[in-house]
Amino acid sequence: MRVLIVSADLSRTQQVAAWLDRQNLRTQAVGSIADALTRIEEASYSLIILDNAQTDGHGTSLVQQLRTAGHATPAMVIARNGHVQEEIDALDGGADDVVRFPIEQELLLAKVRTLLRRCEPGESAMLRYEDLEMNLRSLQIRRCQQIIPATSRELAVLEYLLRHPERVITRTELVDAVWDRAVPPESNVVDVFIARLRRKIDRPFAVSLIHTIVNRGYMLSVTKPGGADEKDL
Repeated sequence: MRVLIVSADLSRTQQVAAWLDRQNLRTQAVGSIADALTRIEEASYSLIILDNAQTDGHGTSLVQQLRTAGHATPAMVIARNGHVQEEIDALDGGADDVVRFPIEQELLLAKVRTLLRRCEPGESAMLRYEDLEMNLRSLQIRRCQQIIPATSRELAVLEYLLRHPERVITRTELVDAVWDRAVPPESNVVDVFIARLRRKIDRPFAVSLIHTIVNRGYMLSVTKPGGADEKDL
């Protein structure tokens, strides 16, 4: 598997590349957003790591450009400060995960392994609920035969919902199943990803499938469950 590292800091790039090389991952590095866009058009990558501190904070902007263009390659942003808002902006912009600087090697590698698992070949299987389906091999989502682009984290959230339809899934349950790190109680990261899925899976269609159950969590259901929040439908 090939990983693209985007950072103008040569020493940091070499450090991260050395860690990944020991995991039998092939790395390529570029020092600017423009070079990254060129490489992405020329070759495919299993993961993109963007250093916000060394791209003038534009790592998140690159992720947004890729998502707008329909690229679903997993993307991890290295946050340049400890502000929660930077992490929220990165995730809301389409990033699949965020790691803070200074980087802890084992934590970064654990996050990388989690994102790369979805690139590994697995058993052929299709998850379906009503007119929504997800191919676990190609990681392609369709509704009413319309292809819906999604990031790897969005895919993980939707996969969990598809595996447990018509029952309440709590925020804690989703965090435990999809995220490999503790999410602060005040974080709205789960709400962010549910909102992103709704924009793609529900809003363009007549029937909403993803519902918020007030004070409890979420449910994948073709009918409005009791206790569902009307404003989210």
